[in-house]
Amino acid sequence: MTVDRRRETPHAWAPPDLTRDEIAEICRPLQQGAAQVRFLRSLGLRVERRPDGSPLVNRQHYTAVRGAVIQPAMLTSRDDWQPPTRRK
Repeated sequence: MTVDRRRETPHAWAPPDLTRDEIAEICRPLQQGAAQVRFLRSLGLRVERRPDGSPLVNRQHYTAVRGAVIQPAMLTSRDDWQPPTRRK
């Protein structure tokens, strides 16, 4: 009997660094690499840079600092987002 390790840890199958799509979703609407790096550092993350200038963030570090695992459902459009309504 084999054990499926992917069920034990939700991000065991994920690459060691956040993908470009995950970084784009976190930094939305920022698109330039330098702006994304500044924003990610403002969140308390250690950010390296790829040779093309785009940000590189270790997944384990992101999870430790932000306390969340990025789920594929989080990578959807936020076009339906509405600002919170003010209470009277």
